[in-house]
Amino acid sequence: MVEYLRCRVWGKNEVNNIRVLKLIAIVFLPISLLGALLFEVVSPPAMIASMMTHYIIFFWMFFVVLIGCGFTFLFCLDKATAYPP
Repeated sequence: MVEYLRCRVWGKNEVNNIRVLKLIAIVFLPISLLGALLFEVVSPPAMIASMMTHYIIFFWMFFVVLIGCGFTFLFCLDKATAYPP
């Protein structure tokens, strides 16, 4: 992501599409998933028990939105980097 922004803003080198997509796929998506899992682990059990249905609905909505954003991010960035800077 940093390399993409550096190349697009300053135009020093061509953008390496594969490397940028790998950075996002290997760094951004797993960190987001780990954040969701960490939220699930550190939430107090009493809170989860009191709003179990809302919690499950929230978690799955967040998970689906996260996957959708990830795929959209990958496809949009692929199209954005198709042109030389």
